Amino acid sequence: MMTSTVFLNLSNHRSRDWSPAQRAEAEALAGEVVDEPFPDVPPDAAPASVAALGDELLRRVAARMPDAAMVQGEFTLAFYLVAALEARGVPCYAATTRRVVESAIQPGGATEKKSRFEFVRFRRYILTPAPSALHPGPSHRSS
Repeated sequence: MMTSTVFLNLSNHRSRDWSPAQRAEAEALAGEVVDEPFPDVPPDAAPASVAALGDELLRRVAARMPDAAMVQGEFTLAFYLVAALEARGVPCYAATTRRVVESAIQPGGATEKKSRFEFVRFRRYILTPAPSALHPGPSHRSS
């Protein structure tokens, strides 16, 4: 019996709105794309509250048993989720995009700008800092 593989889209960017290129790359990384909305994180939430929100989400995510995940949302919760998923052997990615801006001068002199984001690739999160970042040389230390 063949098991299906899952690429978990853990963001507020529904996969049905992705470009064909983004969907194809996700499927090549891990198979069927499954959406799980990234929760709202109150700006005044304490770190323990963010961790509790993350733990609740991880329980739901574990039931899906993803083979890879795109994790994008509020920074501290995204970091928590990436660390937890990577520790469980689930590679985590962010979608990279190219911002294309078109601007036009409107009657009356106002400038109107329209931005379009074009998917470029998935980039895996880096959890281990480079050794040089951990131990800067003498020129990086202040006396």
